[in-house]
This record gives sequence, structure tokens and C-alpha cells, in this order.
Amino acid sequence: MNIFSTYKQLTTSHCYLCEIALRLVLQFIDIEKLEIFKITNDEYLFNISENRIPILIRIDNLGEIDWPFNRKQLERFITLKDKKPARS
Repeated sequence: MNIFSTYKQLTTSHCYLCEIALRLVLQFIDIEKLEIFKITNDEYLFNISENRIPILIRIDNLGEIDWPFNRKQLERFITLKDKKPARS
């Protein structure tokens, strides 16, 4: 885990949509600020998130954006300051 990460992407192995989302996310976020977390290693997270992945979480305010999201939605999510964004 990167202790300086400011975002976390919840994913699973062999997730095509997660790969698409990651390519989009990396257009806005440096890889050093992103932690990729495979929910298949955590039964609780898998059970509550499996139908929502990929999910991008902001560490600063615990805001979440679920797939599907587009470039405009992602940019808005990333640039929001001081308040928790609504779930998509």
C-alpha cells in the first residue's frame, strides 16, 4: 500500500471494465497517488461492492464514484473540494 495515496480503486482480477476505468483515471491522477485494491481478497468488500466495481474512492473525503462514469463525471469527482461527492 502506498501511504501517500489519495485515491483507491476497488477492482477484481481479470476485470475488463476495471482496466477501462483505470486508463480513464490515469488521465487525471498520477499512478503514485493511486492504490489498486482487489476486493476478491476481502470477503466483506467483495460482497458489498461486486456489482459496483470498479469504484474510485477519494481518501480525503471518502467520496466514491461507481462505474460507469465518463470523463466529465470523473473530472468533476476529482476536482470537488471539501465536500463529499454523491455516489454515482
